[in-house]
Amino acid sequence: MGPLNWDPEYAGALVALGTVGLAALSAAYAIAAARRLRRRLDTAESALAAMRRELEFTAGVCHRYGQRLNTLESNVESFGDRVRLVELRGGSRALDEAIDYARRGGDAVRQAEKFGLCGAEAELVTRLHRQARK
Repeated sequence: MGPLNWDPEYAGALVALGTVGLAALSAAYAIAAARRLRRRLDTAESALAAMRRELEFTAGVCHRYGQRLNTLESNVESFGDRVRLVELRGGSRALDEAIDYARRGGDAVRQAEKFGLCGAEAELVTRLHRQARK
């Protein structure tokens, strides 16, 4: 066998073919990497959407609990006002007399009038202390 005689055009064609091959391999690798990144992006977007839904749900729950807390705070304030009113009108003594009246069989309407209780208070005292009598 004799020495290989390389024609410069032939050598240039081989170099070009090798370059095209490397470019094709690089493109295939880039496409595969892009597909992997796309799958990761899809997964991340799905997780983000799920977290948004969870956050919206949690925000709704927090809002409802905030409203309930405001209502409770208002009720506590109102209760404090009522306690102060009862204390101002000698509530302890009037309440003791209302309890005795209920135990003797007095009705809630008359009890409210006689001892300065509101209807709900008089009804409560009557129900609690009539039962205690039985």
